[in-house]
Amino acid sequence: MTKQIAAIAAILTLAVSAWAQCPVVPPVTVDGVTSPPAIPGLQALSPYQIQFNVDPIVAGQKGFYAERSPNTEIFHVINAGYPMGQFRDARMLEPGTIFCYRTRAFNDCGRTSGETLEVMITMPPGPAPYKLAPPTPTNMSASSVSGHAVVHVTAGPFPGVSGTYNGSAYYQNQVIQYAKSTDGINWVGLGLSSQSVHPSIQAYRTTVTDTATSPGYTYYYRARAFNGFAWATGFFGNCGLNDTTCGTPWSNVAQVTVQQVTPSVTPSPTPTATSAPDPTPTDMPTATVTPTVTPTPTPTVTTTPADTPTPTPTATATPSPTPALSGLTYNGGTPFVNGTNLIEGTTYTVTAQANASTQSVVFKKDGSNVRTDSTAPFDYTWTATTIGNHTLVVTPWSSTGGTGISGASITVTFRIVTAPSPTPSPTPTATSTPTPTPTASFTLTPTPTATPTATFTPTATATATATFTPTPTATFTPTTPTSQVSPTPTPTATATATPTPTATATAAPTATRTPTATATATPTAR
Repeated sequence: MTKQIAAIAAILTLAVSAWAQCPVVPPVTVDGVTSPPAIPGLQALSPYQIQFNVDPIVAGQKGFYAERSPNTEIFHVINAGYPMGQFRDARMLEPGTIFCYRTRAFNDCGRTSGETLEVMITMPPGPAPYKLAPPTPTNMSASSVSGHAVVHVTAGPFPGVSGTYNGSAYYQNQVIQYAKSTDGINWVGLGLSSQSVHPSIQAYRTTVTDTATSPGYTYYYRARAFNGFAWATGFFGNCGLNDTTCGTPWSNVAQVTVQQVTPSVTPSPTPTATSAPDPTPTDMPTATVTPTVTPTPTPTVTTTPADTPTPTPTATATPSPTPALSGLTYNGGTPFVNGTNLIEGTTYTVTAQANASTQSVVFKKDGSNVRTDSTAPFDYTWTATTIGNHTLVVTPWSSTGGTGISGASITVTFRIVTAPSPTPSPTPTATSTPTPTPTASFTLTPTPTATPTATFTPTATATATATFTPTPTATFTPTTPTSQVSPTPTPTATATATPTPTATATAAPTATRTPTATATATPTAR
């Protein structure tokens, strides 16, 4: 017992010593004046949403706490982290009500600086109803597509509110929360998908793709909805999956077994070797008895040029007329997908891969607008601070400042952890690579060997013999695939002529021509 007490005392001593060594959070210098973090530019964006600026952190600071109070006495933390220059609050702000805001900086040890001076704002009046809960999502379904699970659910209709404030239109949105299970009993968060819905729009169909799946496994999915202003349903970011006091009731459960995707491979056709036609031998003429035999010139075989393949034109893609995102990456190109784990205290930059029609991108983290970027590359940088599940919704727009026509949003659910964890990557889809088709061509140029002999004697008997013996050899050795072509040798033709001259002298001229030609053709693969 004495040893246990001594051990506890030693631990407490170390904790007190560590706290004493933790430095004090330095104040921030604003316009040459040292003060706590400032919150300039506090303004109302609509009757239900405010925005203010936060000065950049300095050495010794890790981030900020944003605090709000309806009566200047009791303040509640509404954001823990570094909001990257702008912070928006749209959580249960009632039109016509006075609210006060202030911020505090904190360091790695948890210590905080002094609070800024309280800044007061009166929310403008706005239309009702804004406290209604959306209906429960229905018709949940799931299917296996390309080795992943694709989930569909019907949301709405949601009456919401809409209007115009300072020349900008605003809409109340509903937030759809998805849950996933491998046994239908134990559930984990799949992600959050929010969409601004005009009151005149009726029920609509949402689609979410779950890439964190494995072929052959069965998965279960369900969904529920939240009021985008957090009225009636509570704030989705603070509502656990097993908490039934917030959000709408859960939808029906959809079940799907992910199928294995077998890539289709197109076999390459076997090339057919095309041989040049065998040359036709020329018959030897009848020898004429003369003192000198003139040899017949060797015929020349003309080579056949190889066919030149016609190049295939490259198709030109037609640009999309609306803004669109092809994906998200972070910290230099790593895919930012559902299930990504981020390390607490580490700064991350998420970049949206947008098409040419995108002029601005709006980033929403945990339901709040954290950045509107109107200059490519469209990115958002922040420091991961709050451990747990978070959501980032990224929407492309056709005009700067998050205006014009919006494209499809990309929603990613990620987790902030204290220790490094591997980030799951989406299962790649196998793509078959066609085998190049070789084109074989070769030229066969044989040269026959001819040996004519003419003999005559005083008995007036002359014998002329012409022998035609071609010996062509052709070897065709392509690299892929292999084919062997062997031409058929031409038979020997012998012509004999017997003239009867009156001469008595004996002449024995002999003319011998022995040219030999061997042609080897190697096909060229294209």
